[in-house]
Amino acid sequence: MYSCRCMGVVSGIKKLLSGVVLGILAYASGFLIFALLLYERVKNAYQSLGLPIDFSALRNQLGDSVLPNAARIVGWMWESAHMVVFNFSANAAFIGEVNETINFTQTPIWNNTYFIIPPLVLIVFGFLHNRIHSDTSSYAGLKTGITLSIGYAAVFGVVMYLTMWHIFLGLATVQLTPEWGQGFIASLVYPMVFATLGGYIGSTTG
Repeated sequence: MYSCRCMGVVSGIKKLLSGVVLGILAYASGFLIFALLLYERVKNAYQSLGLPIDFSALRNQLGDSVLPNAARIVGWMWESAHMVVFNFSANAAFIGEVNETINFTQTPIWNNTYFIIPPLVLIVFGFLHNRIHSDTSSYAGLKTGITLSIGYAAVFGVVMYLTMWHIFLGLATVQLTPEWGQGFIASLVYPMVFATLGGYIGSTTG
């Protein structure tokens, strides 16, 4: 009996760890798809971002090094695909004082088909997690969603932090930050819904 319990614990730990890893891979795969779709479109397309800022003046005042790179902009779009908006604030001589909410899904760069990428990726990875473990229990889908959400949410938080854009130069400040509350909710809800669905599909079609 003791041996059976140990095997059950080990099996549970393996499912948990594989779910966390697959959650991380799901996030990375979705981000990579976005990078392939958008990298060339967003590179140097600053004026199409809908930000209330003159990027030419910013470049002239501070140089190219302060401008957001293409990888950061792809990150903004990927987070936007999860319904996350951004807070833009500025207080500088060449901009003035500005505080606005930015929704990148309303910019020329955006295409509404991008919204389906996170759900599809998570369904696929949820399905894959279930097939790896051949779980046909009643709560197989839910267990998949919970485990994938841990890895997905962890990376989501890190990338939100890395994609924040700040310029601090004396009294002049410009910054764009994600709405952290929305990001936190999205990082959990998306895998809980769509990875769970993928796990459920896997458990009922095996």
